[in-house]
Amino acid sequence: MMSGYILYAQAPDKKNEDDSAKAGETIPLKGGSLYDERFGLEKFSFYKKYASSGKGEILEMYFDIVNHTDQKVNLKMYVFSVCERDKVTPQRDYKGGYPNWRKRDFERESIIIRNFYSIPELDKEKVKEWAIDTRIELNNQREEKEKLSMNKETMMKSYDVDLIDYISFAEKNIENGVDVLLRGSEESQETAKTSIGGDNYQMFQNPRKTTIIAHMFSKFRKDYSFFNRIGVILYDVDQKKVVYRQFFVINPNMKIR
Repeated sequence: MMSGYILYAQAPDKKNEDDSAKAGETIPLKGGSLYDERFGLEKFSFYKKYASSGKGEILEMYFDIVNHTDQKVNLKMYVFSVCERDKVTPQRDYKGGYPNWRKRDFERESIIIRNFYSIPELDKEKVKEWAIDTRIELNNQREEKEKLSMNKETMMKSYDVDLIDYISFAEKNIENGVDVLLRGSEESQETAKTSIGGDNYQMFQNPRKTTIIAHMFSKFRKDYSFFNRIGVILYDVDQKKVVYRQFFVINPNMKIR
């Protein structure tokens, strides 16, 4: 199984109520990485190719979910691919780094999402509205002297959705995830099944192993950046909880760092 990376999000800035992130401060995603002893994700591989439409590129992602027990496991799955960069545009960026003698560049320290795709797909505007409503609700629960001035209409114009927002929204709406049957030994006499769930993924179900092939589309746009991080979330339908959450950083050669 590949080693992973704990995911981090940026902390709220009390000085700017309409800004969701403060440069230089990070907090871990609640729960962080999760694993389940009953199964493991193995044999990750990635391929980058041009989309047949000519409008972007595709990250093909292969991995196996291997059952370590004899019992079947009913899962819901989300797969993520994302490009996280600082706010400095390629035109302003330079390899030498920011000089220590120059004024601190907070835009370089603020991490934003330049590119995002998920299976199943998530609506960015719905995620944004949910994230803002959640922040406002949490703010309303504070003591009066600690409350911040928050205006939803203003925040909708300026709020940058981050990866934590996407993950939290997906886990709150896990019923919309892809159904994954991880078969056990009791089904070993059955022939392998192939289940195609649409244009963006394929699933091959074998006894004690399910192979996933995800096709993650990256549309060409201004300041284009390809994906540099991928992740998988698995939810146990019977236990009614998320049992696996892991994210990996991938380099330009399509290898996990």
